[in-house]
Amino acid sequence: MERIGKGLIATIVVLAAWALFLMFGFYITADVSIETLLTIRDELRDSIDSAPFISRCAYFSLYVIVTSFSLPGALIMTLLGGAFFGLYWGTLLVSFASSIGATIAFLFSRRFLQNWVQRCYPTEMKTINTELKKDGALYLFGLRMVPVIPFFVVNMVMGVTRIHVLTFYITSQLAMFSATILFVFAGTQLSQINNMDDLLSPTNFMLFVLLGFFPLATKKAMSVYKNHRRRR
Repeated sequence: MERIGKGLIATIVVLAAWALFLMFGFYITADVSIETLLTIRDELRDSIDSAPFISRCAYFSLYVIVTSFSLPGALIMTLLGGAFFGLYWGTLLVSFASSIGATIAFLFSRRFLQNWVQRCYPTEMKTINTELKKDGALYLFGLRMVPVIPFFVVNMVMGVTRIHVLTFYITSQLAMFSATILFVFAGTQLSQINNMDDLLSPTNFMLFVLLGFFPLATKKAMSVYKNHRRRR
C-alpha cells in the first residue's frame, strides 16, 4: 500500500511538472537541448509503463482537478494523454475526466454564483433561461463543438443558468468527444518526435492543418444544422 501511494504521488508530480514545463517551456528553456527533453520523456514513459493502472488514475485525477478548478492547461493535459497513454486510453481518460471536471466547475458556479447573477441581471437571464429551456442541449452542444468561448467560461456561464446538470454533463461529453479524439491523436504523433525534421514531417503538417480546420468545419456544420432546423 505504501509503495502504491508513493507511486501515485510520484506520477502526479512528474505529470504536473511535465505539463508546467510544456506550458512555460518556451519562455524558460532556451538553453535546454532536445536530447534533455527526450530523456525526460523516455523516463516518464518508463515510469508509466511500470505502473500503468496507478499512472492512469493519477493522470485522470490531475485532469479532473485542472478542469474543475478552471486552471490553465487542459489542452496540454489532453496532448499528454495521447503522448503517454495512446489513442484508446488517452481518449477514454480525457473524455470522462474533462466532462467530470467541467461538471464540478458547473456545480461550483451554480452553488455560489447563480443566485447573485440571476438577481443582478434578471432581464438578461430570463431571456437566456427561456432559450435554454427551449433549445438548451443544442445551444450547449454548439458551444462545445465550436471552441470559440474558452472551456472554463462555458462551464461557469452554464452554471448560472437553469439548464439541468445531467443535460450539461451528457451534452458536454458527447459534444467534446470528436475534438478529444483529434487532440489525443495529435498527442500520440507529437510523442514520436525525436528531432526537428520529425516535427516538420508531412504527417504532422497535415495534422496541424486539420487542427486549424476543425473549429471552422464544426462551426459551419452547426450553422447549417440550425438553419435547416428553423426551416422545418
